Amino acid sequence: MLAESNLRLVVSIAKHNTRIDYIGHIAAYYDALKEKKCTIFDRCYFSTYIRLSYQESKTVNECVDQIASFHYKPDLIIVLTVPKEIMEQRLVERNKQFNQDFFEYENSVYLQLSLKYDNIILVDNSKNIKFCTNEILRKIKGR
Repeated sequence: MLAESNLRLVVSIAKHNTRIDYIGHIAAYYDALKEKKCTIFDRCYFSTYIRLSYQESKTVNECVDQIASFHYKPDLIIVLTVPKEIMEQRLVERNKQFNQDFFEYENSVYLQLSLKYDNIILVDNSKNIKFCTNEILRKIKGR
């Protein structure tokens, strides 16, 4: 089992290194599986791999095909979607830079994956938190 202090270290380092972030996800996932616990991640390995694929200039199709070959597959992936304008506004409010090319790349990958796999659901995140929460619960109950 991954010790809590080691997990904190992985999480701390992960802010600066997406490859370590991926390792942290996998380690926590397997620890939870061994203990038969439900595991919820705020990010999935898809997110990490999509970012790496974008940085390596892989096409959307190459990224989707590579993700499809992964052994580790969550039971359910919830992707929060938001229109470009709202995402840009939210990032500006947080003093973060908006990268339109990456936004479009990431959206294309998630859309293709959601069409390919039934364990991926898209949820509109353009409204308030209560709406988004209710939408997630509705979609989970409808499965």
